[in-house]
Amino acid sequence: MQLEARIQRIMDEQVISDRFRKREFVVQTKDQYPQTLLFEFTQDKTGVLNNFKEG
Repeated sequence: MQLEARIQRIMDEQVISDRFRKREFVVQTKDQYPQTLLFEFTQDKTGVLNNFKEG
């Protein structure tokens, strides 16, 4: 599955416990009927979002 979208918002990393952390981001699809979707990265993948910017 492929998705073409624009990043609207990248949230700060949230530390839930000593063993769990997450970072959420919101995208808007570039379809005829745009949708706003929320995704999250967890654990060591939260740093992946450092390579992206909003807009």
